[in-house]
Amino acid sequence: MTLTLSLVFSSIALSLLTYFLGGYNLNWVYFYVPILLAIAFFFALFGLFVLGLYLSSFLIDVDKDHAPSKATIGLVNEVAFLVCFLGRIKIRFAGANKLNWNEPMMIATNHLSNIDFVALFARTKGHPIISVGKKEIIKMPIVGRYLAKAGFLFIKQNSLTEGPAIIEKGAEYLKDGICSVTIAPEGTRNRRYPEPLLLPFHPGSFALAKNSNRPIALLSFQNTNAVKSRFPFRSTRVYIDVVDVIKPERFKDQSLSEIAESCHAKMLSFLEEKKARNYHIGQASNI
Repeated sequence: MTLTLSLVFSSIALSLLTYFLGGYNLNWVYFYVPILLAIAFFFALFGLFVLGLYLSSFLIDVDKDHAPSKATIGLVNEVAFLVCFLGRIKIRFAGANKLNWNEPMMIATNHLSNIDFVALFARTKGHPIISVGKKEIIKMPIVGRYLAKAGFLFIKQNSLTEGPAIIEKGAEYLKDGICSVTIAPEGTRNRRYPEPLLLPFHPGSFALAKNSNRPIALLSFQNTNAVKSRFPFRSTRVYIDVVDVIKPERFKDQSLSEIAESCHAKMLSFLEEKKARNYHIGQASNI
């Protein structure tokens, strides 16, 4: 939010300065000039910011293992909020009070779109969270390099050897109290949503919580997959809901498969209950 407000207020200040110094205020016909200038300055400043990120990203060694960095995670939060602001994404985060941010946790979510984690990071400023994602993300300009710098974990898709090692590293971060770790146990985006509402969960994902003895926070996303079709003419209401917070004592005697099945059932039941909030199923409401 700080970044977004800085760009907005700087744009307004530069606009008013230009308006008065340029003498436009002397003729009421130019009353609209400050609005146009503010918009122009905002996008100019935004462009300079992106250019700065792009140039500085080449200083980041993506082949090196980076420990989670609170400073870079904070930057990710700020940029995520800015993306939501520009993308006209309105986020409703329900049940956040159930989460104990003082205790690192495994955050397990459904996966509908790349906007999923943008929305989550936009609303979790001040809380160190990293995510587990596919290795292809590193190739994304600017984004991949900064996520690597922030300590995000990347797995080569369908790798039977690399996956467990990365999950174990995430479990160590959790166990040592360094940060929370987000993962989508479906393993990939549910491109055929809403049929099915939820793909099967990979049991191995839950080794994050099992091996670290940390809670599992089940979070659901809705409408993140609608942003692309609604932007720029319509805003999108995105829902993030805390479905359940499962303490370690509740799953300590369960196998990974049993944990995955239990979490899948909870998530699926919740999505069934709330599916009327989806734009393509019914009119989104304030439920």
